[in-house]
Amino acid sequence: MLATLGEVPSGPGWAVEWKWDGQRVIATVRDGECRLLSRNGNEATNSFPELAEALSGAFRGRDGIVDGEVVALDDRGRPSFAWIKTPIRNNTEAIVIGWVDGTGWVDGTGIARDWVGSLLLGAYDDDHRLVYIGHVGTGFTTADRRALRQQLTQIERPTSPLATAAPARDARGAHYVEPRLVGDVEYREYTGGSLRHPSWKGLRDDKTADEVDLLGRH
Repeated sequence: MLATLGEVPSGPGWAVEWKWDGQRVIATVRDGECRLLSRNGNEATNSFPELAEALSGAFRGRDGIVDGEVVALDDRGRPSFAWIKTPIRNNTEAIVIGWVDGTGWVDGTGIARDWVGSLLLGAYDDDHRLVYIGHVGTGFTTADRRALRQQLTQIERPTSPLATAAPARDARGAHYVEPRLVGDVEYREYTGGSLRHPSWKGLRDDKTADEVDLLGRH
């Protein structure tokens, strides 16, 4: 169970253990296959394949659930902080289908709403319908935001080019554009029809929008 911060307890009935400083996972073994989930329900099996394999064998054909902490130990068997977190980043092309203005002031040099705050992105599905794949608001320099605003204003349109509307939380206050510009985007995962932790890498001039398919199809 989760520990809570507090004073050192006194009296009988207490035991002491290390603060493990690892990653909590729940391991579910069914029919000889082990699946690992993080404490917030995200898939973690691919992060610790050797652990999933070991637990699958340890249950010897039985089903079960184990809740525990995945840790790295030093040469004295103590939990170590040697952990090195290296996020896996993927790249994809995406069609710029609109932008949302920034808010507030940027670097004291101008009003952010006059520049691009984030870009709305799309790609073509198997039926060549333009569908929404998420929005990106990081990875831009100040010059990028200014230049993109100037480019996008020239191809602005009154309606969305998407086959189905983007989620209201992303499209609030959006300016839509003709789907002509293609950008390169780095991201962690693509789940639920939206990019996770995307970062803008720049425009591409070696691809047309018609060539940009949904992730996993190009």
